[in-house]
Amino acid sequence: MEAKSNQKNLGTEIIEYSSPEETAVCILALPSFITNWKYAFDKLHGVTKVVANNFNRIININFYPIPWACRPNMRHRPIGIGVHVQGLGDTFMAFARPFIHLRLAYSIFRSLKLFIIVCFKPVLAARDGTYKTYEGRPASQGQLEYNLWNVTPTYGTGFP
Repeated sequence: MEAKSNQKNLGTEIIEYSSPEETAVCILALPSFITNWKYAFDKLHGVTKVVANNFNRIININFYPIPWACRPNMRHRPIGIGVHVQGLGDTFMAFARPFIHLRLAYSIFRSLKLFIIVCFKPVLAARDGTYKTYEGRPASQGQLEYNLWNVTPTYGTGFP
């Protein structure tokens, strides 16, 4: 699993790096995006841009109750964007066919993750520079996470 880790240069298999000196912190948010009985991936991506940009700024101005929670955010710039449980539940309820829920969830999370990795993180890096622990990561060598998993990026066009 470590060979496919986005942070294998730090020796971890989890998304956010933690150590005795650092405690990982993240925030999650995203509602349901259904338009005309289809999942609106374009709206998901539009809101994701806003959320990612805001979360990146929050890292700088956040109150951290312990110093070792601030350090990893400044060094690694983790941005945890997830789908709100209620939003996902609302999405599932809109599509009253339970057999599609797993496929829909997979499409939403894959689209979200690949959109951030391929389309938006480079925008943040171009504007703000790379984070302190970027060098040595697979991405610094041109290997994004989807390359490590041998996956072709797809961003969704509507569902179902």
